[in-house]
Order: sequence, then structure tokens, then C-alpha cells
Amino acid sequence: AQIECTSASSAILLQASSALAAIEADVSHQKHIISAGGIDPLIAVLKGGSAAAQAFSAQALANAAAYNAADGQDAIVRGGAVPILLALLNVGKAQTPAAMALANVASQNPANQLAIAHAGGIAPLLALLNGRNMEAQVQAASALSELARDNAETQAAIAKAGGIRPLLALLA
Repeated sequence: AQIECTSASSAILLQASSALAAIEADVSHQKHIISAGGIDPLIAVLKGGSAAAQAFSAQALANAAAYNAADGQDAIVRGGAVPILLALLNVGKAQTPAAMALANVASQNPANQLAIAHAGGIAPLLALLNGRNMEAQVQAASALSELARDNAETQAAIAKAGGIRPLLALLA
């Protein structure tokens, strides 16, 4: 679903995505968001909302991905969010929540780890490690950690992409 933004609808998207991003304290809330069909509208906002609405939607997807693999993580991947989240790694306000969403989508999920790597996710995450936003660096390192966890293919891809030096630089 493509979203057409007028100033009124843009304000509504911003506030609704902000509210959904704020609902993170209790895992049961994520279950309700997912079962109510909330993943696809959040992905639609990623595609066509303002930068702030995109950031809030990425955060809401990060929260949903933390819920569980079958309901949260896989629904986000099936909905086509991975390439959009990767593109948002270049958008200031959305960098941190997009990296967090990718980390949570990849967490303990080998199929999703590969989906992110095959979509070209390693290079933009590595680039984010060199940025000035410390929280974005933290989330990018977390995403790379989750991509590499128990997955020889993604570990090799991170090393081949030159990921060792920037990760070591963060330790200095």
C-alpha cells in the first residue's frame, strides 16, 4: 500500500507511528500489534512517510521483531521491509531505529540473517560504524553481531567486506 502524504495525513502518520513505537514495554503489546495486521501499514510508512514517521515506524518494527521469529521477524521480511530498512540507514533520523530493526530481524534467525546479507545489508551497516552518531554505531554493531551469530556464511561475508577493521576501531 503506497501512502500519499498531505500535511494532515503526514501529521496523522507521524503521531500514529510515534504511538506504535512507544508501545514497547510489554511483549504482549507486540503480539497485539502483529495480530492486528500492524506490520504492513508500518512498512508502508517506511516507504512513504516523513523522515520522522519513517524513524518511528522503523522503531515499531524493531519492537515487533523482538517479539518472536514467526510472528514478528518473518512477517517483516515477508512484507519487504529489509531493502527499505537498508535504505533508511542513510537517513539521519532513521539510522538508529533502522539498524535496530535489522538487528532484531536477524536475531537467532539464520534465514533472516542471510536475507539481510543477500540484500546488501553488510556494506551500509559497516559504513554506519564510521559515522558520528554513537547510538547508530551501537545499533549497526549489534546488527552485524546478529548477522554473524552462528552463521558461517554471513561471518565470511562480513570479513570479506572489510568488517574486521571498523569493528576493531570501535574497541580503541
